[in-house]
Amino acid sequence: KRNYYLLSFTNITRLESDKDIIRKLADYDALTNIYSRVKFNEIFPLYMERSDRFDETFSIILFDIDHFKLINDTQGHNIGDRILIELTSIVKQRLKELKIRRTTLFSRWGGEEFVALLPTAPLNIAADIANKIRINIEQLEIDTVGHVNASFGVSEIREGDDMESAISRADKALYLAKDSG
Repeated sequence: KRNYYLLSFTNITRLESDKDIIRKLADYDALTNIYSRVKFNEIFPLYMERSDRFDETFSIILFDIDHFKLINDTQGHNIGDRILIELTSIVKQRLKELKIRRTTLFSRWGGEEFVALLPTAPLNIAADIANKIRINIEQLEIDTVGHVNASFGVSEIREGDDMESAISRADKALYLAKDSG
């Protein structure tokens, strides 16, 4: 009695490659090549878990570009895109220069809004970092726009916080900064 087997081989290289491309599109903002809000939302709970487990604090810096809609409306979206690209480059470089832990999470939050999560950084350290980044951004000059400014809000994770409450405090601080100039 003979046993017969039928084998079928499928090359999944293309499928795996497509899956990697889709994952990159979800994880990274296509324009600025920093993490997307989707990735931030995915990773944030891991930071919360670590904070709870090791009783460590961390802080969030939320910032946006002042008068960005006006820039887009008067100068065009290509100039707006250029500002976003150059600004994210400046922030990434500044975070690197400040020797912030490699586990810092820097993401595009929305159109011209960005968020940085700083592990083990208390509020005063995060505020100092935010101020240094603000100064670097103010030095950014675009030909037809001039200098670019950004407003910042900083919050430190508190016991009982979730992502929404921590971001909400940073957002309130950001709008307070905007309102006070």
